[in-house]
Amino acid sequence: MNDVSFLTPEIVIKLHSLQIMKFGGDSSLRDANLLDSACAMPVAAFGDNYLYTDVFEMAAAYLSHH
Repeated sequence: MNDVSFLTPEIVIKLHSLQIMKFGGDSSLRDANLLDSACAMPVAAFGDNYLYTDVFEMAAAYLSHH
């Protein structure tokens, strides 16, 4: 699954900024470490195998982090 592109904190911040420009809201970041942790979840692996086995599980990992 080397062709998977993961979200980085920088990409998430840029996407959030675009949403703020369009819809308004607070652009501050509460905790950069939490964002780093959330972005790292789908990338987690043991050995040469991702813990989340397909792109659907990886997408769910982004959504379920809190």
